[in-house]
Amino acid sequence: MPIRKLPELLLPAGGFDSALAAFEGGADAVYLGFKDFSARRQARNFDRLEYRRLLAHASALGKRLYVTLNTVVTDQDYPSLVDLLGFLSAFPPAAILFQDWGLARLIKASYPLLHLHASTQTAIQTPAGARRAAALGVERLVLPRELGLEDLRRFVAEAPGLEYEVFVHGALCYSFSGLCLASGLLLDRSANRGECAQLCRSWYTRGRSPASAESPAGLEQGYWFSCRDLNLVEALGPLVEAGAASLKVEGRMKSPEYAYSVARLYRAGLDALAGKIPGPESMEDLEAKARISFSRASSRAYLG
Repeated sequence: MPIRKLPELLLPAGGFDSALAAFEGGADAVYLGFKDFSARRQARNFDRLEYRRLLAHASALGKRLYVTLNTVVTDQDYPSLVDLLGFLSAFPPAAILFQDWGLARLIKASYPLLHLHASTQTAIQTPAGARRAAALGVERLVLPRELGLEDLRRFVAEAPGLEYEVFVHGALCYSFSGLCLASGLLLDRSANRGECAQLCRSWYTRGRSPASAESPAGLEQGYWFSCRDLNLVEALGPLVEAGAASLKVEGRMKSPEYAYSVARLYRAGLDALAGKIPGPESMEDLEAKARISFSRASSRAYLG
């Protein structure tokens, strides 16, 4: 039986061209950042003029924009942060995604018309935490990637006052969402300040193993901490039935081609759940094109 109410399909917009590609591919919304206060500072990101142009374009299409202010904020940041919030209150997105609870309090007190979504960086992993977030004015929680389908059902049942956004595609973190300190401790580039050096993607050499025919010098080498990418296109039905309000794709550092092809893949999957007539391309063809746009091996991760 077709599912009538579909969740939002949310794609990454690392830059203006990626946002357009995502909308063209079928995304309902995109999330984006400015150069400051974004967990992806190395992405192209947006300036204020580009943001206003995209906001007008999205509004004309009936699409939504979410702005990420999802880093830890210092006292020195507040003058420029308040200036940016003043701009966003004049040209409001659908919501602000935050990590820092001090920032959330500031927004609720001084910019009450801006809606709040708690980023996965807040690392809320229990319904009790979700209920506390709702009491503080949060309307949607982005669940950590470490949680599975039963966890989603538990959140929906035990903390029903929130919408739940679930990652369905893209990079997996070797650590826990919002809690990895490796980059900051080893290179003084804090992931929670948008400067992750992605040490988990590096090539490592270890020299403690005994020499062997495969490793005469006793060295072991490999991408030991590099996770596969998440791909839950075959699990859309269970996720929708469990109560996911938004299906999120990771990838603000990836190309417009990635945004377009992955949006098309998941749009087709959601349309199939709604009983719509499929397009000329099969799901296998769409998945192959998505895989070509970014070719890291895939995984269902915590959904098994």
